[in-house]
Amino acid sequence: MLRSEQETTIVFDAESKDATVWSCDPVRLRKMEKLGVEGKELGPGVKYIIPKKWVKIRKPREISEKQREVLRGLHQRMAKNRKGANDE
Repeated sequence: MLRSEQETTIVFDAESKDATVWSCDPVRLRKMEKLGVEGKELGPGVKYIIPKKWVKIRKPREISEKQREVLRGLHQRMAKNRKGANDE
């Protein structure tokens, strides 16, 4: 299947507490499996029913250059600590 054909559709309305997710994208299928959601094969994809509150629409996180440097340093320290723990 072409990557452009690996689509995901999410449908919900104002009244229902659930959302219907249909996908044939392997990344989304693995995500649903990891979340423990049972799916039903439907055509080339899988249909899931999930709580509507799991669906999030938000703008990307914007961080300053200073915050980016702090996070980079934290990541480097964590990697160093992980490496040290594996050497023991």
